[in-house]
Amino acid sequence: MIKINAKTKKISLIAGIIGVILWVVLTAYYYLWDFSLKEKIENLLYVFFLLLIPSCVAIIASKKDSNPLLLLAIIWAMPFSLFSLLSIWIAIVS
Repeated sequence: MIKINAKTKKISLIAGIIGVILWVVLTAYYYLWDFSLKEKIENLLYVFFLLLIPSCVAIIASKKDSNPLLLLAIIWAMPFSLFSLLSIWIAIVS
């Protein structure tokens, strides 16, 4: 099995921690803001499955030196990342 080098391990650990912090911030935002209960639950579930779980998988992959887990975390987090980037780009352009 191929080991993860130290630089990749450090980057995946930092990215996972930042993802968890972002999840806490977004959860507080959705909880405290004036959304309907349906919108709150829907948004919290999206953020949980598309941000928190991949972040935790990235942290575990960096601790276990597991390439398959790191690849899973990257692929799993990709939809949320692309959605965020495209939303920001559309807001800037329009």
